[in-house]
Amino acid sequence: MEFPHLASTNKAPLEAEAQQILALIKAAQAQPAAQKADLKNEDTEFAQRIRALRSIVSPVRRIPPEILSHILILATDWAKGRLPGFEEVMRMRSSWFSAASGDNEQGSSITRWTNGAVFLEISQICSPWRAVAHATPKLWTSLVFKLNGPREDDSEVESEDEDGLDRSPYSAVSMMQHFARLSQPHGLDLRLSINDTYAAKPLVAVWGISRQVAALKLDVHVATIMTLVGLAPDAFPLLENLDINLRVPDSIDWEARPEGRDVIPGLCKSSQSKLRHIKLFVPS
Repeated sequence: MEFPHLASTNKAPLEAEAQQILALIKAAQAQPAAQKADLKNEDTEFAQRIRALRSIVSPVRRIPPEILSHILILATDWAKGRLPGFEEVMRMRSSWFSAASGDNEQGSSITRWTNGAVFLEISQICSPWRAVAHATPKLWTSLVFKLNGPREDDSEVESEDEDGLDRSPYSAVSMMQHFARLSQPHGLDLRLSINDTYAAKPLVAVWGISRQVAALKLDVHVATIMTLVGLAPDAFPLLENLDINLRVPDSIDWEARPEGRDVIPGLCKSSQSKLRHIKLFVPS
């Protein structure tokens, strides 16, 4: 027993003894808190170790590549041929979406949409998944863009090559090249809707990937499609489906622009052996 001469009597402790007793009480009170903190730290360390060990023996690691390939295709099937909804954009928060307030249910303030971000993100989970994703051509056969206008930060994040094409990692040009390369031998289903105020550079990039395009759907201003004037006869050897919706302002006389009308035959003739479907809309 500590301080027996005081514990067994009613004598008052000396000042020094009182200070010593108070210090002992404080130390005793702090000990459980320190032990609790140590136990919490140990618990966190054990939990991290358990998670690390479990991940090593996780069935996901042992999934054969061919099975994982099918899983990736099924997991992204909802994004094939369509644009993500506004709520999906808010959930993904991808670098490729310029989203404003979540109060806007229709997402009209989002200037750049694409389904491509879905496939890029699933291929960036880990290096083994990326290798499987890049070796799965069917995963990359659909790319849809809706370009309402340039992003406010384009000048900061995007860079142009000597030919004037933006090839930053998340640019439309880079994504088209990426998908066109990885989708082979199946061919790429490319759908572009470009606002009148948006630069025509994404459509210029079609020249470089034309030999990998199996389906092409364009909803563009008539001035934008002029970038395809002069197509070589064999520019689109895989093209099977062609769907073009031209927006022609009243101020432009379409009949007086023969070079523009030559774009359509150029697209058709370039793949007449495989072309199965043609749809063209030009407002009168």
